[in-house]
Amino acid sequence: MDELVCSCSGYTALDIERDARNNGRSTIAERILAEKAAGGCQCAAKNPKGRGCLADVRRVADHALQRPGGLPGGFGA
Repeated sequence: MDELVCSCSGYTALDIERDARNNGRSTIAERILAEKAAGGCQCAAKNPKGRGCLADVRRVADHALQRPGGLPGGFGA
């Protein structure tokens, strides 16, 4: 299952993994950080965890960059 990581922008773990692998870094995390700085991020309110998603986005991206091979799921495991 492709888990929703960013409730505000609708990014899934697979979106973040692909982004990180394609760019060598998480441009999604950069976009979220820019949106947060502009005051447009509502993840803390929309996220079922009751907090922002940036730490989770970074964790998924870091995991994808450290793992050789394909794009398995497993976020939150």
